[in-house]
Amino acid sequence: MFDEKGKIRGVVDLSRDITHEISYICMLQEDKMAFLGKLSARVRHEINNPLTGNLSSVRIIKGLMEKEPL
Repeated sequence: MFDEKGKIRGVVDLSRDITHEISYICMLQEDKMAFLGKLSARVRHEINNPLTGNLSSVRIIKGLMEKEPL
């Protein structure tokens, strides 16, 4: 704010507290990271299940082949 001579007479502060918004954004980020962790665990589980079955079959075949080759 200026007077008639152009000198500063006062200041208008238009700031606001954004602590709540920052806290909310951090909470959203934490939720996203938790979701990604759960999703990656599910994907890993879905990949590991068939691989474990295949590995077991290969071990059985290998054991049979060591006892009695074709």
